[in-house]
Amino acid sequence: MGFSYEDKVLIKNLYLIKGYRARKLMSQFPQKNWKRSSLDILLKKLLRREEREWPAKAAGTAQNVSTVEELAMSQENQSNTHHACVWANGGHFDQML
Repeated sequence: MGFSYEDKVLIKNLYLIKGYRARKLMSQFPQKNWKRSSLDILLKKLLRREEREWPAKAAGTAQNVSTVEELAMSQENQSNTHHACVWANGGHFDQML
């Protein structure tokens, strides 16, 4: 049995946000007449897709966090440092208009 686009979105969100598995989905939506094996296959596809996308997202985030930490530590104990950065980059946005 195929899943509609709305069904796939619902299943994906309930799986990722609330951790619903096939049996829980079947008990919550008995009117859908979903088969457990079909839900298991769809959930495995979702899990594989999330695992492929996760490292790329995490790598960029970790790099950004470390960069921000370094900048914050380098400007510690310096007053009005953010003003110097703003003026070095051409002033405030509203002054550039």
